[in-house]
Amino acid sequence: MNHFILTLLLTLLSLIWPLSILQASSCGGNRNIGFSGNFQPFEIPAVDEIVPVDEFTLKVNRVKWSIQTMPTKSPTAVFRDKNTTVRALRLPPLPPGTTLRDLAFLTAPSTSHNMRLENIRTTFAVSGVKASYGGSPNVFSQNLQLVRYYFQQKSGQILCFEVQPTTKSADWYSANHLILNTLEHRNSDMGS
Repeated sequence: MNHFILTLLLTLLSLIWPLSILQASSCGGNRNIGFSGNFQPFEIPAVDEIVPVDEFTLKVNRVKWSIQTMPTKSPTAVFRDKNTTVRALRLPPLPPGTTLRDLAFLTAPSTSHNMRLENIRTTFAVSGVKASYGGSPNVFSQNLQLVRYYFQQKSGQILCFEVQPTTKSADWYSANHLILNTLEHRNSDMGS
């Protein structure tokens, strides 16, 4: 009976707990919560929010990312998780004869950085350029220090998502997933 009440209480607590995973490790008499003494993770479901960023939208999990939007300023939006900070920067239109790859090359943070440019396409068919800047890669890591995603809007302006690590060994996957798997052109019914 006590096991049932404790499990019910932890389940209810997990619904309001601010962490993405609540895991009971030991409780009363050094017994683990769950069947056969196994750990039972309580996952909080994703709460997706459609966030307009200029002419695009992102589907952002509010449980994982903190969201700050400033439509009239630059950066127009900032997204933070435990590993990275993503800033959406509005840039002026490209001069004639300049490509997104040229812009990524010209706006490199320093000439001492290694740079890798690649053409990208989001899940929703938005084309752009991904620029990865960092030191010399080694056996243990790519040694990334900054990643930028450049997209040209229909108005001609450029939207740059700049990803910076907030920890020494940042997990870049979440930021990459946020941009490449959720960025799409804004629907006309969302307004401007």
